[in-house]
Amino acid sequence: MLRLNIISTTLKKEIKTKSLYRAVNKLSIIIFVTAIIYSLCFFSAKMILQTHFNELVNNNTLLNRGPQNHIVAVKNINGNIKKIEDIQNKSIYWSYLIEDIYALTNANILINKIQAESGNNILRLQGSAGTRDALLEFQQNLEKNDIFAEVELPIQSLLSKTNIDFNMSLKLNSYEFK
Repeated sequence: MLRLNIISTTLKKEIKTKSLYRAVNKLSIIIFVTAIIYSLCFFSAKMILQTHFNELVNNNTLLNRGPQNHIVAVKNINGNIKKIEDIQNKSIYWSYLIEDIYALTNANILINKIQAESGNNILRLQGSAGTRDALLEFQQNLEKNDIFAEVELPIQSLLSKTNIDFNMSLKLNSYEFK
C-alpha cells in the first residue's frame, strides 16, 4: 500500500499540536478527577477519625472527672452528716422528763399542755384536777422530786374543791435529757 502525504507541514504541526493538546487535556482531567476522589476519601477519613477522637476525649474526661465528682459528693454527704450530728447533740429529749412528770401524777390529774422554756429551765403545765386533794398531792410529789428546784401553783387554783383548772410553773434543776 502506498501512502500519500499531501498534507502540508503547517497543517501537520497543527494536527500534532491539537492531538498533544487533547492528550494533555485528557490527562489533566484524569488527574483532576483522581485528585477529587482522593480528597473526598481523605476528607471522609478525617471526619471518621475526628468523630472517634472526640468520643475518646469525652470518655477519658468522664473517667478522669468521675473520681473528683465522687469525692465532692462524699464531702457533701459527710458535711450533712456532721450537721445532723450537731442537731442531734443539741436536741433535748423531752420525752424522758415528761415520763418522769407523768409518773408523779395520779388518776385525778389530767395534763393538757406542757410548755418548755429551755433557756430558763422552766416548764409550764396546764391541766385539770378532779379534786383539790389530788392537785395538792401532785404538787407535793413534784416538790419532793429532785428534778424540780421550784414548783409554783397559783392560789386561785386551790379555791375550788372539784374540777380545778390549773396552771403550774416548774423550775428545773440540772436534768440529763439524754
